[in-house]
Amino acid sequence: HLEYPTLVFSIVKTRPDFSSIDGRLYIEVKLLKDRRYATRLVDALVADREKYTTAGASVLFLVYQTSSFIADSKEFADSIIRDDVFCKVIG
Repeated sequence: HLEYPTLVFSIVKTRPDFSSIDGRLYIEVKLLKDRRYATRLVDALVADREKYTTAGASVLFLVYQTSSFIADSKEFADSIIRDDVFCKVIG
């Protein structure tokens, strides 16, 4: 499903970019096209991680970088990964 369902966390609503048919896995796709926004991206991933895990959902973050802004993609992904939270850096 595309941008379904809407999850509510406190006063914030969020929708995953994609979800599995059974609604157990949510997929968020993030684009990093400028090194200056890397910190903001991490903040967004951590905030989204909290929203999804509180809802009892599994989430996969796909981070696409247009250049090698993230020097160590494994270290970056490992800092985001938790139980039922997955991260993959592409590019």
